[in-house]
Amino acid sequence: MVRFVISILFISTWYSIYTQVPSTLLTVDDGLPLNSVWSITQDKNGLIWFGTLDGLCSYDGFTVTTYKTIPGDSSSISENCRHDVYVDTDNNLWVAHTSGISKFYQQTSSFDNIFLYPAKKNRDVINKIVGEDKNGNVWTWIYGEGIVEFNKKGKILYKYGLEEINNEKCVTAKFDKNGNIYLALELSGIYKFDTKTKQFNHFLSPRLGGICITPENNFLISGNNHSILYINEQGKTIHTFTISDKDLSAIDKLVFVNCIVPLSSVLYYAGTTDGIFIINLKELTIKRFIFSKIPAENIAIGDCLFKDRSGNLWAGTTASGVRCFLMSSKKFELLTPYNENFTIVKAINK
Repeated sequence: MVRFVISILFISTWYSIYTQVPSTLLTVDDGLPLNSVWSITQDKNGLIWFGTLDGLCSYDGFTVTTYKTIPGDSSSISENCRHDVYVDTDNNLWVAHTSGISKFYQQTSSFDNIFLYPAKKNRDVINKIVGEDKNGNVWTWIYGEGIVEFNKKGKILYKYGLEEINNEKCVTAKFDKNGNIYLALELSGIYKFDTKTKQFNHFLSPRLGGICITPENNFLISGNNHSILYINEQGKTIHTFTISDKDLSAIDKLVFVNCIVPLSSVLYYAGTTDGIFIINLKELTIKRFIFSKIPAENIAIGDCLFKDRSGNLWAGTTASGVRCFLMSSKKFELLTPYNENFTIVKAINK
């Protein structure tokens, strides 16, 4: 995806040894409309898509293309803010935003705004795309409506609501391996929606943050006191991953888990308000992911994470753009501790 990557590699003083990963950074200087990246995905053509706070963007490795609302044009996207992006099996994009849900047809480069609120909602609304089921229907969470099921053409099939949670912000919405939906809600905790019985059931008490469901149908979720819980589908704790004080940017730092993505069968990366952390399910360990000599750069990343088809990790930020880590690169080895007197020079990937 990325044309050239030139990285000056350092070893951080936080760890005596760590694996070097080359990376590249995209910002407004490279064409992003804003440095706040809300979500990331990849389509079947290899394009990387970014949902930002000021437009929907595609990136082909050379150029950032931004899609925004065009007044008077009903084929343009209806909202520029807070996009959650999903690519269906037909390679069309489903986009959740603060005004509702839009669908982008790649063949015609046009949007169908398939659900819009009757009146303009405030900027605090969070809508989510859950994903596509085996029938090709796409499931969403829409603030004020609950779970809404669309067919492939973008027509609403059913709405499934629960009065006490319909007006809550949904932080994460995921399918499990059985096709059930898990919702991480701001106030009520985690709810399970059984797509066969159409019933909501409370799964866990408030655990605000990202959810990751493993192939075994176990869960990685936010815990308390700088921790991430590894639990089974009965809600029983398998292990608690506690971030050590030395890995925190400050001892009293409040760590909020934004998202968790798998890099392999045992390695998972957690994006948090204190940077990215690596979870090893085999060794039951957690440690900070360090890529920069500058501590602030390691902390200010992890608002959203995505692994592309090449195995590279994309990390969005609140105010610093998006960074791509070339995790599949074989050109870098484990290096010795950082020495203030020398710089370990450069690597170029094409």
